[in-house]
Amino acid sequence: MDGIGRIGPGPMFERFGAKFLDHHLDVVLVHRGLNAQLSPVGHTIDSYDDAGEVGAEYSIDQDYFSGLMPKARDDLLHVLRKHPTVADIYLLSSRKAGEGIIPAFTLRTQQWPGMLARALHVYDARRIAEVIVDELLPSDAAIDDLVEHLPALGAIIDAAAASLAVPGVDSRHVDRPEVGAMIADALAACGPVATIAGIGGLGKSEAAAAYAEEHRGRYDTCMWIDGDTLRRTADLKAIALWRGGDSRNVAAMLRAHRCLLIIDDIADTIGADELAPFCGDGSHIILTRRTPREGDVVVPMLLRDEARAILDHGLADPCPDAILDALLHTVGGHPLSLALVNRVVKDGTSWNDIAEDCAAIPELTLGDQRLADRLLGRLRSALGHELQLFEWLGQASCDLRFLRRAIGGIGIAKLRQHGLTAPDRPSTLRLHDIIQASVMTQRWLTPERTAALDDTLENVIEALMAEEGLALRVLASTMRAKLEVLAARDPRPAFLVALLEIWKPGETRPNLLPDPADAAEALAVNAAAPRSAQVRAVLETIEGLYRHDKLDSVGAAKDNLRARLPVYERLAALGGLDSRTETEIRHHHAKALKNVGRDAEAQAMFEEVLEGPHPLPASRLQLVRLYGRAKETIDCAAEQADIILTAASAAGAVSSNVALATLQSLPSAGGKWRRALFDKHADLIEREIVVAAEAGAEDALLAFAAVARHWSWHDRDRLLRVFASVELIDPLMLDDRTRAACGEVFAEVGKAQGGAAFQKQALRYYEAVEAPTDFGLQKHGQLLIEMDQPAEAEAVLLRIAEPGAFALYRLSQAQLALDRAADALIAIDTALARLDSKQAYFRSSFLAQRYDVRRALKDSDARDDLEEAHRLCEPGNYKDFLGGRLAAQ
Repeated sequence: MDGIGRIGPGPMFERFGAKFLDHHLDVVLVHRGLNAQLSPVGHTIDSYDDAGEVGAEYSIDQDYFSGLMPKARDDLLHVLRKHPTVADIYLLSSRKAGEGIIPAFTLRTQQWPGMLARALHVYDARRIAEVIVDELLPSDAAIDDLVEHLPALGAIIDAAAASLAVPGVDSRHVDRPEVGAMIADALAACGPVATIAGIGGLGKSEAAAAYAEEHRGRYDTCMWIDGDTLRRTADLKAIALWRGGDSRNVAAMLRAHRCLLIIDDIADTIGADELAPFCGDGSHIILTRRTPREGDVVVPMLLRDEARAILDHGLADPCPDAILDALLHTVGGHPLSLALVNRVVKDGTSWNDIAEDCAAIPELTLGDQRLADRLLGRLRSALGHELQLFEWLGQASCDLRFLRRAIGGIGIAKLRQHGLTAPDRPSTLRLHDIIQASVMTQRWLTPERTAALDDTLENVIEALMAEEGLALRVLASTMRAKLEVLAARDPRPAFLVALLEIWKPGETRPNLLPDPADAAEALAVNAAAPRSAQVRAVLETIEGLYRHDKLDSVGAAKDNLRARLPVYERLAALGGLDSRTETEIRHHHAKALKNVGRDAEAQAMFEEVLEGPHPLPASRLQLVRLYGRAKETIDCAAEQADIILTAASAAGAVSSNVALATLQSLPSAGGKWRRALFDKHADLIEREIVVAAEAGAEDALLAFAAVARHWSWHDRDRLLRVFASVELIDPLMLDDRTRAACGEVFAEVGKAQGGAAFQKQALRYYEAVEAPTDFGLQKHGQLLIEMDQPAEAEAVLLRIAEPGAFALYRLSQAQLALDRAADALIAIDTALARLDSKQAYFRSSFLAQRYDVRRALKDSDARDDLEEAHRLCEPGNYKDFLGGRLAAQ
């Protein structure tokens, strides 16, 4: 937001505003406010569309939001005079508006006669920043356009290199326009998915990357993932595109934006037809695989002239015709084999030696491994040091940041210059599979080099841990197999932290983790001060084991965690700790105390964290949960939640998962202040839910369920807008808690839309819950009542062993619908008796229900309950509803 305020002078902000609106509105605008020299042009407005329905003005006026906003008023009048048919008017300012300024201006101008049937959109610096973060970050084209004016976006472009970016086309790539045309024809003829097939080293990946480069302008974002990350199509929902610290779910991106996704070397078990449903309008998927299927684009072998172009590239002495013939007879027009010959000759091997290699293996089939073995052997003196690393790694892909540290930029350049690498994400370097297989047969790796590479990996991971960014997760994901091998042989703290960063509870391998108590004791007896990585490894191990243990038994997990509590005290007593590490120990210790039920001690410790040098938002979240359990401290929960959500409005200040968890943690008994928080932070809540849902985070659905009840009554437009932006996953793919949350969301949307179809979907989610909670049964019963299925509702509600006030309220509704008013009266009387002071806000609803029951029983004094319900109810939609009922009597 500060960067927007620094854009200037005025013509430069107009240029920025024009680009911003082009991408934001996705409408072609004519920008006439500036001439070719970027000077203002008079007698016209800054931007408008050809249809004359959209107009815009831009301003850097320092006093734009002062007083009655005269500059904005003049800009608005200017648009209306120059384009009287305009329907949407956008006024953009580089300044930040004070609270309530924009709504007040909008309200005033809406009263103008000329504003009938027109919409005014005033964007200050804050609103512009929100649109960039929430809407434009996924668009490579938008970021590329805006970075000229907002240099901070350059860091996002750099970070995008670590997140699914399509690799560039190699400078030695032989242009094959017929292959690009074949891909385009396949996409046009066969739908949104095309497959490029052929043997390894044929240039499938290069062809896909070249297509992306040529057609980049057709797409908002181009993405690239390795096929080995997909075991089934559903895995696509778990892959995230990272932008500016936030992640967006790839499957959701394909539906919501014009995207090109390339899945390189996909498994034969996944077909193109399975992926087609993921594509929205304008999105395409290109697959590469080795085994051709009917309808695939099969990359042809190189023609003779194309083969010669590769063989002779950069050589003073071209390949003799006879040797070219021999090579084509041996390997055909196989690009990788020919490129490898070129590099061997460039390094000093003679063409006669190449002829001998071909003569020694005349029986080879196209692209066979054995020619690569012979040729690679000739490169040992030039590349042995670099290729040892891939033998050590045991796989073709390596994290590029680690590679730079291990072999340096020159070593990476040598691998690329020798044509040994295949296209991959910019965060990794990958050898061609044929080359990797040959490397593993050479046996060049020495014990000394193995030890040195182990040490280098440890140092790189510790550096990434200090950054607390995406890079550690990228490295751990890319090198997971090697890290697990190392952890089994040499469980260094850095290796364990990297694995615990990416392991899900079911993937955790306890046999690779040391006993936390033993690890802490080893640090205590060591004369040297502990490194932060060593302490973090112990903390993460305890939490990783707790999450894993809970899969089998929550009780056993708590017992194990309880036995490990002394480890935190042992860690805290270590000498030489920095203040951040001390804070992290205290926070994790408090979490453990809370998890084993020692709430008072946990609360005191979290409060100590907030009073210290590093007041962690995660500690504040834990206090929201603890404070919300007691009437005496419930206001403190509201205060802490407000601090978290207020801080979350600043990018990077609070992680998305903490903000979402705060929404879920607000106690239902919060009443008025809970609703006030939902209203105050509505824009933030909407943004966090939508962004997290795009990333495939199930927390988004839980948070949406928490706020959906409020929005259903007080902000239905927002409820429906968020619902339209959120992908709700098949219940079979979710856990019970998220299934229930999705059921609640569908039920609330059903109320707002009045749609039985939404209620049926909600019922599907509720019925999929295997072990429902009492609250889940209560919401399930409520839905059945709303669907006019009272008998089924009563059956569900009677499954609650110890029903509370709200379950009894719903039971009364079901029984009344079954014409059993006497039973319904017992239920609602009991419900009213069980309402405590924290739930007083709901007493009016309960009294209204009792009025209905008493009226069914012909009670002449039933109206007393309705009058009391109206009196107790706070102003709002429900009070108006009760007033209408009274008036109708």
